[in-house]
Amino acid sequence: ELGVAKNFRGKGIGRSLIAKTKEIAREKGLSEVELDVWAFNDSAVKFYHDLGFETYRELLRLKV
Repeated sequence: ELGVAKNFRGKGIGRSLIAKTKEIAREKGLSEVELDVWAFNDSAVKFYHDLGFETYRELLRLKV
């Protein structure tokens, strides 16, 4: 789980965290980074899309 507290958003912390994640992934020889984000979290979805992430799967559930 990873997040940036509301009072620290907009200061480049999230971008720095993703940049470091990409750096570590490359060092380990990985070809991609995958993440989960709540579909209702529009600002997070936009943030990740702005950083180049692409939606490639949807996970659905049914509560019974």
